[in-house]
Amino acid sequence: MKKFMLVTLTMILTLSAFNLPSVLAAPTQPPVPVPARLVTTVLSGPAIDGVVPTAKAEFQSSQGQTSLTVAASNLNLPDLTVLTVSLDGTFAFQISVFGGKAVRTVSPSPVAVHAGQLITVAIGSGVILQAPTPGTIILSGTF
Repeated sequence: MKKFMLVTLTMILTLSAFNLPSVLAAPTQPPVPVPARLVTTVLSGPAIDGVVPTAKAEFQSSQGQTSLTVAASNLNLPDLTVLTVSLDGTFAFQISVFGGKAVRTVSPSPVAVHAGQLITVAIGSGVILQAPTPGTIILSGTF
């Protein structure tokens, strides 16, 4: 019996010295993926000549990739009106109105989004309009 235990112990030590995988080793767990993050907010604003605009902003982050999307409709503004999208006063990007709608996705997102940030859509500068005037915030919301 002693001889059997000694031979078994010698074999175990020998196999360990060669760094061979053990049959009894526990299987390794696959790495846990980083969960995707999606933050959405509804943007609202006052009526423009009797038409109330609506919009939604969406920030998405997944596996190091980010995107920021703003989609607005019921924009009672002339086609080609340039709108400026900002987060907490920091310029993010511009979108243009076509047929009362404006949609744009920017990837990677020019800014990271954190809870409590104010997102605004304003009439961009450089576009001559009768009303509303450049710099007027037409939609806003908070992430």
